[in-house]
Amino acid sequence: MGCYSLNAASAVGVAVSLSMLGYAVGNLIRFLPGVSRSTRASAASMVDYAVACLMFAAFSGGIVGLLDAVIGAFTPVSDCAVVEEFFSNSLWKAAGLIGALGGIAAALPFIPVVGAAISIAFTVAVAPLLIILGAIILPTSALNYVIVAAFKWAGPFLFPAGVAAIAVPNRLLKGLGAVLISFAIVFYTALPLAPYAVVSIMGWSSPSEFLGKLDEYQGQIDSLKESPTAGIFDVFNITNFYKVVIDWAVACLLTALIVAIAFAAARGLSQSLGGVSASV
Repeated sequence: MGCYSLNAASAVGVAVSLSMLGYAVGNLIRFLPGVSRSTRASAASMVDYAVACLMFAAFSGGIVGLLDAVIGAFTPVSDCAVVEEFFSNSLWKAAGLIGALGGIAAALPFIPVVGAAISIAFTVAVAPLLIILGAIILPTSALNYVIVAAFKWAGPFLFPAGVAAIAVPNRLLKGLGAVLISFAIVFYTALPLAPYAVVSIMGWSSPSEFLGKLDEYQGQIDSLKESPTAGIFDVFNITNFYKVVIDWAVACLLTALIVAIAFAAARGLSQSLGGVSASV
């Protein structure tokens, strides 16, 4: 199972009910006395669309069942939790690190005699670090966390709603249904695969290390807080700290790229299904 259930059984049941409604209404209109030829043609089109929707419901149910089997076999639910937890921790730890560095920078000038010189050196050393944290890690972590959490919450409703919208008689909500189905299926596939893609590119060993890397960053933060202010450069390995933070930023950007590709794929799929772009 992926990050959420597609609820294919519910989707197929609702689609069949709406298709049968469209079939019945279309046939009723076709055989009403005094109905114009154009109205009968529209009713016949409604009946044809209802039959097509019945076939689509059966086809989509089979495809989703296959997708469930594949995703469930290779991506346990815990992997999706890894992604969400990574960005939740990333968000708060980035904010905490910015605050810690800012507090130390504010305290350094009060050191007698050498305070001003240490403060200038420290500020120069950590300024790029603060830019990486504030301009890359913090916003991408917040954005990725919101997207993952939103799809985990809304995902179970998207596919049934999309199939139901497509099955509404006379193509009234076909475009909306295509958009909902596309986003449901694409993110159902992409979200649990995101940690595997990132750890593969970063050269980490497993999805758990995707989250475990933050423990190293937290250790750096703790050592920084506990270190004597006057000996900050003795205990703060600035080179190693930059390395882990750069890795952190790259992981955030890679996941943001995966999410962007997923949005593009969903847009293309919606165009194929319903002739409507996801920009609606």
